[in-house]
Amino acid sequence: MHPQHRNKAYDATGPDTRSGAGVADTFTKVLGYPVKYVDVDPVEYSKTLVGYGWPKWQADGLVELMLLIKAGKCDAWSPDIKNVTGQHTSLDQWITNNKATFQKAQAGADGKDAPAAAK
Repeated sequence: MHPQHRNKAYDATGPDTRSGAGVADTFTKVLGYPVKYVDVDPVEYSKTLVGYGWPKWQADGLVELMLLIKAGKCDAWSPDIKNVTGQHTSLDQWITNNKATFQKAQAGADGKDAPAAAK
């Protein structure tokens, strides 16, 4: 870690904010195949995390964060990333930059090659 970043916290947000469904829509548009946002039940989510070995307090904390995000309480913009890196990458551009990785993951999830539209 570069010394200038020690003991500092940065808000990792961009110039636009989107709902979970809005993020899924952006993935769908850029990748060329459907990506669906699934609104997870908070109680089931916590149980699942605990089932994977998370401490209950930590699982409940993640659920609390999820609920705050869904309620729009974390819907803020910060220039921190641009100030630190000197650049801003939109969600659309980030997905485009990482398209090959998403295509491989999709192909693995389907057990076949990536969709033709995504190639």
